[in-house]
Amino acid sequence: MDGGGELSKLDLVQEAEALRRVISAYLNYASAAEEDVLRWERSFRKLRPEHKALVGHLPLKYAQVRSCVEANMYFIHHMLQAFAPPFEMENFNFGGNESYQNSSNLDLGRVAESKISQSNLLCARETGIKSDEYPVGRGSGNSPAASAPDTTKSLAVSCRDDGRADPRISNKRLASEMSNGNRCSSDEDSVEYRMSDARQQSLDMDSTRSISHRGSDITEDGNREPKDWDESVHIKRIACEGTPNDHTTAIGSLHNEHPSDSTHAGCIEDMETGYGTIWFHPKFQLPVPPADVEKVRCIIRNLVRDWTEEGATEREECYTPILKELEDCFRDRSRERPPTCLVPGAGLGRLAFEISRLGFETQGNEFSYYMMICSSFLLNWTQEALEWSIYPWIHSNCNTISDKDQLRPVRFPDLHPASAEITDGFSMCAGDFVEVYRHPDQRETWDAVVTCFFIDTAHNVLDYVEIIASILKPGGIWVNLGPLLYHFADTHMCASDDEMSVEVCLDDVKRIAAHYGLVLKKEKIVNTTYSSNVKSMMQNRYSAAFWTMVKE
Repeated sequence: MDGGGELSKLDLVQEAEALRRVISAYLNYASAAEEDVLRWERSFRKLRPEHKALVGHLPLKYAQVRSCVEANMYFIHHMLQAFAPPFEMENFNFGGNESYQNSSNLDLGRVAESKISQSNLLCARETGIKSDEYPVGRGSGNSPAASAPDTTKSLAVSCRDDGRADPRISNKRLASEMSNGNRCSSDEDSVEYRMSDARQQSLDMDSTRSISHRGSDITEDGNREPKDWDESVHIKRIACEGTPNDHTTAIGSLHNEHPSDSTHAGCIEDMETGYGTIWFHPKFQLPVPPADVEKVRCIIRNLVRDWTEEGATEREECYTPILKELEDCFRDRSRERPPTCLVPGAGLGRLAFEISRLGFETQGNEFSYYMMICSSFLLNWTQEALEWSIYPWIHSNCNTISDKDQLRPVRFPDLHPASAEITDGFSMCAGDFVEVYRHPDQRETWDAVVTCFFIDTAHNVLDYVEIIASILKPGGIWVNLGPLLYHFADTHMCASDDEMSVEVCLDDVKRIAAHYGLVLKKEKIVNTTYSSNVKSMMQNRYSAAFWTMVKE
């Protein structure tokens, strides 16, 4: 890559391979689930006849699980249909026999190696989110990110997916998995993902075919019974906002166009009869390790946390203290000149969305294609509240009280984003937090930084604290909530190299913050869970640190 931020051919290939791997993980979701069900069935067949008679309902349950998987895959397919790559994937000559099962020599999408203009990844559309108080347009031209010069155009958006077994195990994600009854049996099966992660990415959306799905029920015979379908098909193209040098995306405007006007319209076909987009062509698919598919399952479970009624309690525990603190600290905020707020590790976007609804010009920062593909679909393409149904708890038989609990659906989103009142300038920025916000033009540009289950995602938490202090305006506030379950602490157990991980105690974090001019004004402990199954027999609770610091 040259100094102007252009991608080299190698960078593009690595970026395309990283994206292809993420898409492949989504597309492998159903086959991986089928392998699980087949394993359960094999175990059932090994039972003695008298034992089979006692649990004779299990074959029916397994059939119901298959129908649940089908319903989940229905959502995944539509989500992928709404995603167009940030570059022409057709131009890459992918081999047909790759597998990431044993690709320890690959280092795809490293931040230092693969960077791409975020405006290419994130195209804006107007979700219909309108308000007399906070009208939505093309974003605020005087926002910190929007005003950055051309030198910031190539900020990192690569997907941190190494080809190794998974050197970046998320302890927090693993704990959540154990809480939900899942178990890692090997390095290959280990889980790196907690969805409030800093390692997140972005997307551009271009031509899509949108079929509205209103939900489905699983009948007693194990079949999926659709209801209230909308079979209308719309080919749409998202109009990109801003210039190629912009590295953020605001909510923009949607235009209906003829398919021939759409960049990728030629790739869009009926899901029932052909490949829905280029992603459904075998050229863009490959086998992936179980850990990659596990990230897809984590996305499904994190939909519960951020966008369902079932997740309201957890949001009340985690998000409400943050929102109340912002309200208290910015009582005199103006609609005409709203305060700016950055949310690193924005996940599926609900916290950043709620902060925008409070009257802040909000930017979420994300790193992973896994997250950004889903969050963009939710924010931009949902037609109404409770439009979709998924079955998030079907993949583990452990710690369940009843089969009904395990097979229960959840509907989302619990509110329609396009009908909510958000503040002008709401945007998502793709890239690694350190890479993006250490740029000199980000210095002293934010009124508030909000971190929720984020700071322990760092290789070096001192970097995070230093950058937060740097980007805050004098008098700006940092509101944090989360534990210190450092994500990279155990990478030595599954990685061959010595990956950096600096783990310090809470007292040290506060002392480091003070060194960089952040004065502690308020702190307490908040007991909460993370992406928990409320009907599981096992719950992991965090004593999360909550604080407000002010920059001197």
